[in-house]
Amino acid sequence: MAFLARFLQGTATATTWTAGLALIAERYVEKRVQMMGLALVGSTAGSVIGPVAGGVPYQIGGLALAFVITSVLVGIDAGQRIFILPTERPNRGASADLLALLLDKSIMVPGLAVALAAFGWGIVEPLLPEHLRQTEATPTTIGLLFTIATIAYGLCAPLVGWVATHLPIKKVVAGGTLGMAMTLPLLGFFQGIVLTGVGLCLVSISFAFTLNPTSAELGNAVDRRGFSCYSAVYAVYNIAYLVGMMASNAFASVAAGQLKLYQTLLCVTVLLLLFIPLLLRETRIPATVPSGHES
Repeated sequence: MAFLARFLQGTATATTWTAGLALIAERYVEKRVQMMGLALVGSTAGSVIGPVAGGVPYQIGGLALAFVITSVLVGIDAGQRIFILPTERPNRGASADLLALLLDKSIMVPGLAVALAAFGWGIVEPLLPEHLRQTEATPTTIGLLFTIATIAYGLCAPLVGWVATHLPIKKVVAGGTLGMAMTLPLLGFFQGIVLTGVGLCLVSISFAFTLNPTSAELGNAVDRRGFSCYSAVYAVYNIAYLVGMMASNAFASVAAGQLKLYQTLLCVTVLLLLFIPLLLRETRIPATVPSGHES
């Protein structure tokens, strides 16, 4: 039953992310990077508040009370989606075949960036806590480090949006990927909780510079094609993120018994550096207007 519940939750999450990002891309063409950043800040806030807020009802009434409260909140959220979100859709062009999008370089390159971002951050989550436990760090301390790093990610969202409006998005994404490549090994070399926390915040900020502009660039690629298939490209976004996380978990499970943490992270650094030239390749294409539709 727990597995079934988790499966259904994952399905619902994929639906929410795909439709939510598509709605932002559709409604905020001129401020897409900033609004994507704000949406991801909301996700960040939930990640920070959830474990803390969930602990209180759990102590009072166990799992049942915690999940009842969560269900009520989800119900309120569902009502807001039904009665507050706009129902009309701006006509921005025709739809496109999903396979055609997957083969489009202007979609594939941002999708690659999403996968790399997920891979870089995903390698940290299973390995760093175990590394810190070996230095006698408590679970509370480890959780606090990740909470601070998550807050750093959220706070830098306005900065990411500002930079992305003054520089080409592909350069911002490549710079974020380079930042992850340079800061990940620090987590293996730094000694002590404070320095490790600083390194984790640097990785988290680099992650924001990679992921946030990429989310907006997928919507820009749809606009350049003259289509309106935002949901399709953000399905690609979710698939790419899933691939990156699965790859990081597989690599972490293999590397954990063979390599030290800094060696594993250096391998990830090399991988990220190898893909940066692909992220910088020119993929912009002239906008095409489908027959019978306005761009």
